[in-house]
Amino acid sequence: MNAFLRLVLLIIMFGFRYAGSQIMINWINMDGVSIDTLGVLVNEQTDSSYTYGAESQNILKFNEDGYVSYSVNQTGKTRMLGLKKLPYATSFSSTSVSYGFKISYTNQLYRVKKGSADLLIDTVSAGDLLKVSRTGDSIYYYVNDVEKDKLYYNNDTNMTAVAVIYSSGGKLEYAQCNFIPSVVDSFDLSVDARIKSNIPTTPGGSDTYITASHSLIRPSPNVRSLIKLPMDSIPADVEIVEAKLLLFGSAHSGSNASYLQRVTSNWDESTVTWDTQPSAVTDNQISLSQTASTNENKEIDVTTFTTLWYTGAYDDYGFLLIKQNESTLGVMNFGSSDNTTASLRPVLQVVYRKKPKYSKLYEQLDGSYYQSISKRVGVQFIEEYYPATTKKLEYKVYDDAMNLVAAVDAQGVPSGSGVAVVSVSHGDNRILLDFSAVSGMSSGEYYILEVSNSKNELTYLRFKL
Repeated sequence: MNAFLRLVLLIIMFGFRYAGSQIMINWINMDGVSIDTLGVLVNEQTDSSYTYGAESQNILKFNEDGYVSYSVNQTGKTRMLGLKKLPYATSFSSTSVSYGFKISYTNQLYRVKKGSADLLIDTVSAGDLLKVSRTGDSIYYYVNDVEKDKLYYNNDTNMTAVAVIYSSGGKLEYAQCNFIPSVVDSFDLSVDARIKSNIPTTPGGSDTYITASHSLIRPSPNVRSLIKLPMDSIPADVEIVEAKLLLFGSAHSGSNASYLQRVTSNWDESTVTWDTQPSAVTDNQISLSQTASTNENKEIDVTTFTTLWYTGAYDDYGFLLIKQNESTLGVMNFGSSDNTTASLRPVLQVVYRKKPKYSKLYEQLDGSYYQSISKRVGVQFIEEYYPATTKKLEYKVYDDAMNLVAAVDAQGVPSGSGVAVVSVSHGDNRILLDFSAVSGMSSGEYYILEVSNSKNELTYLRFKL
């Protein structure tokens, strides 16, 4: 078979690590800034304030290493770039960056650590490369690949890239990272029920509130509620990064600290009653603290349970909302999925990443093709393959017109003038190719990957970007 198009931008070790290629940061959650036609993040305001910034759709998971980098172009403008612990911010300030760099309008460079004073470490010029890396239990600060500082960090938190641009007209040109873009999605709950001890045989699946309470109404009734998360709404074949249950309060009162407990048997919202309520366990129950106001909302981290239900480790029977002390007066009350006010209805907010699916390589191509996910192509080696240390595999990518897009030789060196640089690594008998940062390759177009070994044996994969 004659030559076909090639490109491999990043091939990274797959598993729980995504470390290798740089990709442009996908900015979301923007406030006072915009993205211009070249992908540059710009402070579009006429004043200067630390309230203008953005966070990334790229999520660095707690058990992964990764970095964010920025090649300085503009000088004379104050701005910050770095890493920030999730959840996403509701507003920006001078303390929005957990770990990062601040460039002042006089081009002084400061190391930023939230909770500590900014540390002057250098001055910058146009062209300088700044990088903040989380590796293992440390945060590293680099300028032009020279380590400037190192801080201990407990690598147990999901993080996002964050930018704060103080100066009017300040820009962050082509900030990059090497961790995967994630999706933030919200799903409405539709299954919940309120059950009451004083009417123990009456279903409450259509009640407009979900409640945990104890009141003086005789005979000393307690109220509990059952909640199922909309697990079927989460797309298949994704990796859950974070999940939050958003409950919207109304008429809280008294001593109302409560728990969310995992339900261990099935129930039906149209028929469940106090007398027929399902069993629940206290293991890893989630504590909901006493409310500070009558209409306090709750944002509850349910990542662990959502992941266990999604993967099938637990049967999905949802939560029981129950007062911590059912002998003291108090009401914790939230809108249910049946509430007539849409803004009071509960929501599950999920941050997830699409898992790359892996295809085998073929000796001959037919009319089939592999659909890339987020511009990533995964290849599974069925036959024996050569590990990265031997460097005996060569990769090429062609378009459907047989034009070479990029190539890398057995020593990891790109070949051909004008051919894109390709970074290659192997792991777990498979490779992952990331084309998200490759110019000249368009979504929706077809390409052909050619892989050759030291015996000049060729295998192929046709894929759609």
